Amino acid sequence: MSEAERMIIGGRECFLCRGQGPVFLIGDSRERPGYCESIVSECVALGLEAPTVMIFEVDDWDRDFSPWPARGMDEEHPLGDGAGNTLAWIEEHAMAYIKEAFPEAPVIAAGYSLAGLFALWAFLSSDIFAGAVCCSGSLWMDGWIDFMSSHKARREGCVYLSLGGKEEKTPHPLLKTIGDCTRTADRLLAADPNVYANKLEMNKGGHFADSAKRLAKGLVWSGAAVRKHEV
Repeated sequence: MSEAERMIIGGRECFLCRGQGPVFLIGDSRERPGYCESIVSECVALGLEAPTVMIFEVDDWDRDFSPWPARGMDEEHPLGDGAGNTLAWIEEHAMAYIKEAFPEAPVIAAGYSLAGLFALWAFLSSDIFAGAVCCSGSLWMDGWIDFMSSHKARREGCVYLSLGGKEEKTPHPLLKTIGDCTRTADRLLAADPNVYANKLEMNKGGHFADSAKRLAKGLVWSGAAVRKHEV
């Protein structure tokens, strides 16, 4: 597999592995060399023909993936309200590039941890995505379940959620709610008439285990769901 193409789109650094099927648009932090290639390799190992993966980077993880101000994992890192600006960049710049390079491909938002929450929020907040992959998403965020309870998907799509089995086994007052919040999110998605397929998958390990593999599992499932729905 060749190295990912590095490019600047709308002033933001992006990495692209060209392949088949939907375009999986994944948000990430800076300085993660080889991550795009790792996700593609994990997808191939799971039996999927090499997918098209585009990773875009953000300057501030806690700000740029958070839709509103809220408590963070500790007092020194509160969550901001930059997700709206990130989504605006996607709608204006990333989608223009994707539609020109892959005019027939549906686009699925994907991410891990707070970037996973952003992917799900973006799917529920915009009509440009054909689905979302939210792996170990920060669904413990204050106000998240209220948001999901009052927002339906704006177009037909599929949603994949996953969580590590150890993630809710913590004394941290916010993080220990992640299991209940993720299961509630899955039930809300199942009741959404515009979500034609949804899945919650539990993985072994804690939050930081095998992020590329966990993302790949979500990409494989959602790619198959899109193909089945299009038939």
